[in-house]
Amino acid sequence: GDDKGFSPNSLTLAKGKRVVLVFQNIGSVEHHLHALGMPVHGISWYSPPQAGSPVPSDINTLRSAQFLPYHICDSESGICPSGLDVHLHARAGDWLGITFIPSTAGTFSMTCPLHPYMKGTIVVK
Repeated sequence: GDDKGFSPNSLTLAKGKRVVLVFQNIGSVEHHLHALGMPVHGISWYSPPQAGSPVPSDINTLRSAQFLPYHICDSESGICPSGLDVHLHARAGDWLGITFIPSTAGTFSMTCPLHPYMKGTIVVK
């Protein structure tokens, strides 16, 4: 995400298949990525070792990373649960990874509640 929107602004996921999603904020202010109403299970998250750490260039590095159980929202973690929904937030220049399994097919909105013009779609097939 940046200060204009999500890129890409459309994601297609497979129902029942584990997803590793990285939300990188390359904008100048904090941004959120919500996929509200998208039922998922098996959620865990990965936070970089320190603020400003680069996203690993090899996805296999993330796939083998130590993901931690989902937990209560706080400003230090940058990740917030809202029931079964995916909800991430990252300060400018930061990123987070999350892994989950989409459990229901459908089309779901991807939004940033701080910036209503930031919209996208997640399709689970």
